[in-house]
Amino acid sequence: MGKRLDTRLSEEDKLALMQVCKRSPDWPARERAQTVLLLGQGLLRREVAQWQELNVGTVGQIWQRWCQDGMAA
Repeated sequence: MGKRLDTRLSEEDKLALMQVCKRSPDWPARERAQTVLLLGQGLLRREVAQWQELNVGTVGQIWQRWCQDGMAA
């Protein structure tokens, strides 16, 4: 069984991340925002990795950067 992260997101963060997903011309930024949103919905890292066709370690790194830097990540 996978380890569940504490991935609670504020409504403000969710809205900002959704805006990035919809409007950013930078596809890596859109992908990272989607990763954080999926984790914020309670999915496991391995589930998000599978859904986005990413490595589980990459998903973990994206979350760590989010925790450290927030939207600047």
